Amino acid sequence: MTTSASARTATTTLSREPALLLIIVAIFNWVALMLYARSVTLDFTGLYTGGMLLLHGQHHQLYNLATQATEQARLFHFQSPLPYNHLAYEALLFAPLAALSFHTALWVWRVLNVAVLLMSVHGLSALFALPRPMVALLLLAFLPVSLAVVQGQDSLLLLAAITGCLCMLQQRRGFAAGLLLSCACFKPHLVLPLAIVLLLRREIRFAFGFACGAIAWVALSIAVTGLDGWWQMIALLRYEASGTSGLAADGAWSHPNLIGALLSLHLAPPLTQMLYVLLAASLLAATAWKMRAVPSLQQVAAVTLALTVLVAPHITLHDFTLLVVPIFTLSLRVVRAPSLLYAIGLALCYAMFPLMVLGPLSFFLLAAYVMWSAMGVATQSTAETSHS
Repeated sequence: MTTSASARTATTTLSREPALLLIIVAIFNWVALMLYARSVTLDFTGLYTGGMLLLHGQHHQLYNLATQATEQARLFHFQSPLPYNHLAYEALLFAPLAALSFHTALWVWRVLNVAVLLMSVHGLSALFALPRPMVALLLLAFLPVSLAVVQGQDSLLLLAAITGCLCMLQQRRGFAAGLLLSCACFKPHLVLPLAIVLLLRREIRFAFGFACGAIAWVALSIAVTGLDGWWQMIALLRYEASGTSGLAADGAWSHPNLIGALLSLHLAPPLTQMLYVLLAASLLAATAWKMRAVPSLQQVAAVTLALTVLVAPHITLHDFTLLVVPIFTLSLRVVRAPSLLYAIGLALCYAMFPLMVLGPLSFFLLAAYVMWSAMGVATQSTAETSHS
């Protein structure tokens, strides 16, 4: 960290009142979610099932929905399965955990998630030149972070990969940054927008590293399940995307973004799909073009990740952890140059529990507001840099 970065770290701190409010929000989020988790199906179920199938040698049945349903009925007495649908290489991570009982494996994974979160605290602190206690508090009070830990999700792995990637790019280690980001290809739809934008910014070494890593992970996944397993995975994803599967993962909360907003209009399915593809492609193209002129890597990432949350074809609340980078960008702007509009965006990000009462559409509006705010910060900073 440079001397100027150290100076910024020393001066960029939370005042007493916001810090106290964030502590209260964090305590409420974690306690409420831990209590709620006692009576719901946890997302870790699907990951645990994938690991279990590999552990028992059922590699070629990993994406067979009937096999998954049978396994979950045996273990959890589920009537509607929560399927494993990520690339097979991720299931290798959960195979050792599947040797443990479900509840023991869940708590081990929660502890590992907290360890991964601490790595992100370190990376984000260096990336944004912010003190670690402030970074930790902002993360712990953010509902998607606590939700990912309690649910036993893998979203914090995604956040850590993105954070590490940005730190390496800042250090001009493009190939390593691409390799690291490719590790998050278990959720390719949440990684590709950032990879595309960075490629258009002529991060050639990054693009080469990302391509090499992605090819390796796909090859490993095919080696695990066989080519037939690959086609089974695609068929399972299409079945889930149909919205008529009746799976536990279905529902309005699977699309609290642009596609959910379009679905709420109750248009004909072909028209909804056409509008979604047109709007998502237009937003991605416009954003990628505009970000070419933005010098700040952090601000480019903030806008792109907010856009990803807004237009992803499938996203749930724990995946809103991607908004962490825009949140830190807005926080820096509000602390150094107070703005009511940006402060409102930050406040809404930490008021997600009340927003849940309003339904999924409120999270679409939140993602749109955060993206607009991040874009505003990037535009203002670019203009200030060009005039200085």
